[in-house]
Amino acid sequence: MWYSDRVVKMTQSLLFDSSLDLCAFQAGSPKCGTCGLWEQCCSPKMPVTGNGRKGILVIAEAPGKEEDKKNIQLIGNSGQLLRRSLELCDVDLDEDCWKTNAIACYSPGKEAKESHMVCCRPLVNQTIRDLQPKVIVLLGKMAVKSVLGQEWTRGINAMDRWVGWQIPLQRLNAWVCPIWHPNVLLHNQHAVLGLLFDRYLESAVSLQERPWQHPPQWESQIIVETSCWDVTLEKLERAKNEYKGKAVAFDYETDRLKPDSSDAKILSCAICFGGQRTIAYPWIPELAEWTSQFLRSDTPKIGANIKFEERWTQKVLGHGVKNWVWDTVQAAHILDNRDGITSVKFQAFVRLGLSMWDLAVENYIAGEDSNSPNRLASVSKRQLLQYNGMDALVEYKLAMLQRKELNETHNKGCL
Repeated sequence: MWYSDRVVKMTQSLLFDSSLDLCAFQAGSPKCGTCGLWEQCCSPKMPVTGNGRKGILVIAEAPGKEEDKKNIQLIGNSGQLLRRSLELCDVDLDEDCWKTNAIACYSPGKEAKESHMVCCRPLVNQTIRDLQPKVIVLLGKMAVKSVLGQEWTRGINAMDRWVGWQIPLQRLNAWVCPIWHPNVLLHNQHAVLGLLFDRYLESAVSLQERPWQHPPQWESQIIVETSCWDVTLEKLERAKNEYKGKAVAFDYETDRLKPDSSDAKILSCAICFGGQRTIAYPWIPELAEWTSQFLRSDTPKIGANIKFEERWTQKVLGHGVKNWVWDTVQAAHILDNRDGITSVKFQAFVRLGLSMWDLAVENYIAGEDSNSPNRLASVSKRQLLQYNGMDALVEYKLAMLQRKELNETHNKGCL
């Protein structure tokens, strides 16, 4: 038998629902009444198939005509290509994996649409919740939108920037691995594309353990300072001495992008000491003076797009930052020169599995232009400092991962 009774019963138990909900990670029923594809196919709401012996869930885009006839995913030409590639990795698609689609029903005579995927998303979510896979392989852009589009809300955009990442998604505690749909290879029989497909697939299915023993709760580690500045100074001095000689990541939040205007202001600063202690504090004279001295020390310093902190430090404090050792944006580009992947938020998502932590402030960050004020000053102090602290903490953790990857690649120390 190619699938277990448990997953079939689980899939068939979900009810039809005519309402359309575009919200992320809805826990309700699929919106089959709105979609309507179920009325036109042989195998409506195709159940999950496969025995999942190795805990791998393969999510393709939509059933083809042959799959619809036989009520089984990935048995057409694309599926056969996938099976051959998996066999090279000693993985049997039917025995070692579970199989499903981002869109559960065949779409005869027309291309499946994103609206169909949204209607099916609760079905995919329920499958993941019930099966608890260790590895989720996403075949094609529709599958990426179905799963990752709920976490990364700034647009999936080009598929190529997602292919090949092994995302340790914290919310699911599973590796999420986007890759091209095999159909792309059938239509573009390029040798390099085939090699990359096999390499990425092998990397994905070779993951045997969950990414996290316990998904981290980094937000709770941020020390937010909102009063008692003498105590804040003591904490900063203690952390500086305890982590003396070790790299730190620091980050500013400012009232605009560029510091050139006479009224431009730093609003807050956060410093992550050794990835263990992160202190975020408002920019007031007493703490600004301590920061100025610290930034002129020999302590190795990490940033993201460091020209930003460098320019603001020179403008506001009258000096530069001593001993920059790492820029996560530059390192991201050196490691992978694809477009649209170097930002802290994207790198944190694909490397740390961390969903966006800026939702409380994202509508306040941008001004009309780079020299115009934004609205960050109107955000509550605690929210701003929490966001600032997460930036610094994430930058440190990214730097350590990037350094490790570069060291493994080039076999030499970088930091």
